[in-house]
Amino acid sequence: MTGRGSAPFRRDFENVNFLVKSRRSHYEVAHYKAANIVGCEITNPVEPDPSPSADLEDRRFMLKIITQSAVAATSLALALAFSGSATAETTPNAVAMLFETKHITGIAPGTELLYKFERKPSDEKALGPGFTDDIKVKVESEGKEAGKKNVLIEMYTGERARDPNRITDMDGNPMLVVYLDTALGHFRQLAGGNQGYLKDRFSKSFIKDAKVDPVKVSFKGQDVDGYRITVTPFINDPSRSKMRGYQNVVFSIVVSDKIPGHFAKMTSNYANQEKAAPTLEEHMTLEGVGAVK
Repeated sequence: MTGRGSAPFRRDFENVNFLVKSRRSHYEVAHYKAANIVGCEITNPVEPDPSPSADLEDRRFMLKIITQSAVAATSLALALAFSGSATAETTPNAVAMLFETKHITGIAPGTELLYKFERKPSDEKALGPGFTDDIKVKVESEGKEAGKKNVLIEMYTGERARDPNRITDMDGNPMLVVYLDTALGHFRQLAGGNQGYLKDRFSKSFIKDAKVDPVKVSFKGQDVDGYRITVTPFINDPSRSKMRGYQNVVFSIVVSDKIPGHFAKMTSNYANQEKAAPTLEEHMTLEGVGAVK
């Protein structure tokens, strides 16, 4: 495991009590701000968890992913090292690509990453209107530490626009936080369930069950190498019968270190096993990204 400053999403995460009390971790702040600006468009949302611990669970959600994923990544590296099976052909670890990589360190201040958000419900009366809008991540300036950036997130435009949010000293792409919050929030509105339980299953799926496949990503007319990370957190869940038919939901993230910010396309496919039930697809795609194959 490398030093304290090398993993973008682990800063100040060593002590849970310190994190919850001070909330000084930049990634935790990014998660908190993103949760406030993402918003949901589903017409009949499930009532929020009335538990007084719900807000605390929100703040600990990404911490759970990060701390558990760090252990998983370390264990994998050690296992490969001792077995002698670590080769150039080894498929990258999902945890490392998502949570340990410095996605925006090499991006110059003044650069804007434009993502197109697409929402495609099968039944607008039940799930709210479909739409297409922009999400912008602007790298405004260098951070206080080498390799860190100060970024501005602008979520949607016009009447849908959320208040812009600035986040300082980041080297991970905050679009990951926006996607994860949106994906799980919309799943809960569709499927119901306890907030803390769903977050726990969601976080563990990236550590234990993520499928990683090599892909070719079309970016500005050229094919570049990348990987598709896919998770189905609830497909075998013990409580799947209570999820209103949405337990087969599929979340996928296409990454490539050959494109700015690394995240090419993020997709949530809220299919339903009941033919008459409404379904929902949502995509977040970086400008310039075309087919993924």
